Amino acid sequence: MAHSVARNVRHSCGVALAALALVLGLTGCSIFGGGGDAARDESGKATEAATGATVFSLKTGDCTNDLTGTEITNTDIIPCEQPHTLEVYADMEVTSATYPPSGDLEQQADDFCIAQLNEFYGADYESQNLESGGPFVEYTYLYPTQSTWDQADDRLIQCLIGEVDLEKSTSTAVFKEVTGSLKGKGSGA
Repeated sequence: MAHSVARNVRHSCGVALAALALVLGLTGCSIFGGGGDAARDESGKATEAATGATVFSLKTGDCTNDLTGTEITNTDIIPCEQPHTLEVYADMEVTSATYPPSGDLEQQADDFCIAQLNEFYGADYESQNLESGGPFVEYTYLYPTQSTWDQADDRLIQCLIGEVDLEKSTSTAVFKEVTGSLKGKGSGA
């Protein structure tokens, strides 16, 4: 019998939006159940959308829409040339032999995702301001739950980036629908 196991989704907001330093984190993915993967070309790039795909099908370079809730089982995988709100820009394997204590995975994800965001986006995340020339972006991430760690050997942290809709965001970031990648957009590319 198949079991439905979900990865965590963590949403947390840091400093007020007025200070332009929101921190939004997603934790979670799903292993069993749900739809399949998106159609992909030889390089692994999604070429057709997959609705309700298992979140474990997400790969670096994939685009998707807002991930809501505290645990994610399924999501849409969208070719980045089509409208979307989030893009997977980096991932890392956690090397711990046991499930890390509360807060440790989140800290690893924050540290890794910020460093990778700066390289991917082309600007310093923590120095963003409305006059930066590029869109104001926020990151979020997916990370294993205790269940996916134990039952599916899930060790993956995935970082996602999205452009914040400053008109709709209050204490929580609301992502704009965009077309294309945000790679290099912080450098004015």
